[in-house]
Amino acid sequence: LLSPPFFTLPPPLCSGSTDPDPVNGDQAVASILREAFEDLLYAAEVDLVLSGHHHSYQRSCSLYRGACAADGAWAGPIYAVVGMAGFQNTPNVERPQPAIFKTVDCSHYGYGRVTADGSSLVFEYVRSDDRAVHDSFTLQKINGTTHIVKGG
Repeated sequence: LLSPPFFTLPPPLCSGSTDPDPVNGDQAVASILREAFEDLLYAAEVDLVLSGHHHSYQRSCSLYRGACAADGAWAGPIYAVVGMAGFQNTPNVERPQPAIFKTVDCSHYGYGRVTADGSSLVFEYVRSDDRAVHDSFTLQKINGTTHIVKGG
């Protein structure tokens, strides 16, 4: 079975920052969260970390200690920031995007749609303006190992 997602409000990983404060800012808090949880998430084979707070949509590769897995392989959780509803979007993201990010959208409102059963999970980022899927990935557990079978 796939692991249940891990939820956190401040994102443990995000491109950009709404608060550059070196102690309490988004990147400082993200670093503290990664330090506190990354090894635990890896050891528990958590497949997906969902967070909000940053008003954008962002998705990383399957990631552990800053290194992406080869496409289709699992190296650690995929981190998804799903904060693009409600308040105005946050345009301050890193340019160019670091390679660990598969998709970043700070210009559109939208929502995340999840469909899951015991062995697979489909995540879709749907934009509100056109109601189309603009990013998606599928996680599947095969013989006890997680694979990213679409959208790696």
